Amino acid sequence: SSKQAAELVSEVEQSQALVQLQALSVPAWCQYVPDAEKQAACRGSSVSGCTCDSNVCKQIPSNTWIWNPQCCGCGQGATSKQAAELVSEVEQSQALVQLQALSVPAWCQYVPDAAKQAACRGSSASGCACDSNTCKQIPNNTWMWNPQCCGCSQCAAGNQASGR
Repeated sequence: SSKQAAELVSEVEQSQALVQLQALSVPAWCQYVPDAEKQAACRGSSVSGCTCDSNVCKQIPSNTWIWNPQCCGCGQGATSKQAAELVSEVEQSQALVQLQALSVPAWCQYVPDAAKQAACRGSSASGCACDSNTCKQIPNNTWMWNPQCCGCSQCAAGNQASGR
């Protein structure tokens, strides 16, 4: 229900101990893109796929880097020492964050217009969903990137799950 989607709270503590980030070749959301669209859709603005733009990535929480084509090349295994050692300057455990339900995942902005209709809907023909079983298991500041969670919204980031 839409009320349940509006009140869903992540059970994952956002201020987790340091987790070793792995550099990727394509963004994590590429798994939701139909195979026929992957070559065009999954590369972002770089022909080679994931990059590590330190000017962008240091300004967003590191646990969202895997979803962003400009940041999914950061972390262990990156192509440069600077990218491998990059640290986000943003505190992940922000006091209150207003999450907005979306109609398509945030990564859709990186998909070429010709591929958006097929690529941006994930597993739901209507676009963003709010799968409480999935979303309560991942940090809420990553919901906007996940087609199974970008339909969720709530304003009490960091609260414990309410059992809904």
